[in-house]
Amino acid sequence: MRIDQPYPSIEDIMAYIGEAGQRLAEIGASEGAAGNISVYMGWEVDPTPHFPDVEPFILPTAAPELAGYQFIVTGSGRRLREVARDPQANLGF
Repeated sequence: MRIDQPYPSIEDIMAYIGEAGQRLAEIGASEGAAGNISVYMGWEVDPTPHFPDVEPFILPTAAPELAGYQFIVTGSGRRLREVARDPQANLGF
């Protein structure tokens, strides 16, 4: 889904992911390895206030079309219902 300007803030995106994770838990659609939620942001976002630790990595497959873009994702092995309560412990940027 494409989002038009004004773009949501990183705080809004984290809240939306938390709400989605909570809703999935409420209807019994997520537990354990239920999958991940990821949001692609095609606009510039400064993650450092929320994600100060940086650990660069190499993608397993070349994806030049993603260069310069950002994602926020739920962590592997994290419960989606916990994202709303503690987004920074359950999300990566």
